[in-house]
Amino acid sequence: MRRKIFTELLGALARRPPFRARLEVALRGHANIAYFHGVRTAEHPFLGPLSIAGFDEICRQLSEYFTFVPLNDVLCSREGQETAGRSTLAITFDDGLDLIRSGVVEVLEKWKIEATVFLNTAAVGNTRLLWNHQLEIMEGEHGLHRLRQDMLAAGIGAASMSLPAMMKACPPGDRDRLCSTVWELLGMDDVNSYLRRRPYMDWYEIDEWVARGHEVGSHSESHPYCSTLTAAQIQDEVVRPVQALSRRYGRKTVPFAYPFGDRLPRDVEERLMSTGMFSCLLGIGGLSAKGVEAHLLDRANAEYGVNDGVFGRMLYRAARQAWAPR
Repeated sequence: MRRKIFTELLGALARRPPFRARLEVALRGHANIAYFHGVRTAEHPFLGPLSIAGFDEICRQLSEYFTFVPLNDVLCSREGQETAGRSTLAITFDDGLDLIRSGVVEVLEKWKIEATVFLNTAAVGNTRLLWNHQLEIMEGEHGLHRLRQDMLAAGIGAASMSLPAMMKACPPGDRDRLCSTVWELLGMDDVNSYLRRRPYMDWYEIDEWVARGHEVGSHSESHPYCSTLTAAQIQDEVVRPVQALSRRYGRKTVPFAYPFGDRLPRDVEERLMSTGMFSCLLGIGGLSAKGVEAHLLDRANAEYGVNDGVFGRMLYRAARQAWAPR
């Protein structure tokens, strides 16, 4: 929490004269990729922190510093190319939440943004409520304390663990089952009542997304912690979804964004890139310096504001690297 307060203040300070010019120079030295999930709606009040107006405002703030470009342009220009002297930025979305009916696509068109959505293919078509979204809904309706109590009662994790650590400790195949147990303990409405509100896009909506000039990538099949996957599970969760998107949209390569930024081992990443199917493997560690290889790139979290996730954390990381013992 203290670091977040510090990076928030650092980012806000960097945007003021006389520091803004130095901030803009620093941004030109990075391969800038930001991520969101979706927007909060009346039907889905717990699936994201941003309203549509809040998303529009963040796009406005970002437009003061960046020229918006497609993700592939950032991947192709990581070695230093600039656009009209301004830094470039690619906008991405995770999980395949609704970006059509919610109005997100209209905001993107307003700001002339060609974005990429990273899909969890198991959720496309609203036939399955992903376990991580079940947790968000349960926390939103009952609070974190009650949710943790019932997770412990269901045998998930230990009292000393954070919520993400509790779920990461679960075997990948058990997370859906255990979330369903907690869902019942909390007396939640039937899962299908949430799916009928269509939190995710259907394939025809994703086709419309692409037809309107946007791109698709993979966020895995079902949102696992990738570092916990076996070789067979990597094929199911990472490789096959990329192959399916490649076939459907006629793409030679497909970008992949790690759920939770939880990376596979380096040697596995290198083997995946050697297949020629993946254009990148993206984490969530903040803006990456230019020159970083495509399978090691990170993204910045923009949905809680630009001061912390986009600017402050970049400057904090640069300062730590500059001050680190040689």
